[in-house]
Amino acid sequence: MTPKHLFLFDFQTGKWSDWATDFESVMYPAWTSDSTYVQYLSATSVKRVRLGDHRPKTLFSVKEFQPYIVPEFGPWTDNAPDNSRLFLRDVSTEEIYALDLELP
Repeated sequence: MTPKHLFLFDFQTGKWSDWATDFESVMYPAWTSDSTYVQYLSATSVKRVRLGDHRPKTLFSVKEFQPYIVPEFGPWTDNAPDNSRLFLRDVSTEEIYALDLELP
């Protein structure tokens, strides 16, 4: 599997540096409100990596989660102001039912 990378841009030097690597995926990265972590969606979990650290830590699994996949954006997720993670959840159904009602 091809590793995915998070990169940091240093505005003082004008250079990019390889910050963290994940062997699953790195989707929808978002800074926490105190700017000390970036949280992101991986293939099976939500992870975060601290500024200055290079190893992402798993926060929780999303294996059983059924996301709503927006065709233009994929399975969107982001941080709320309290740093909890926001998701779009698919609770729709593709089944159609018909009921016949007989009244007396």
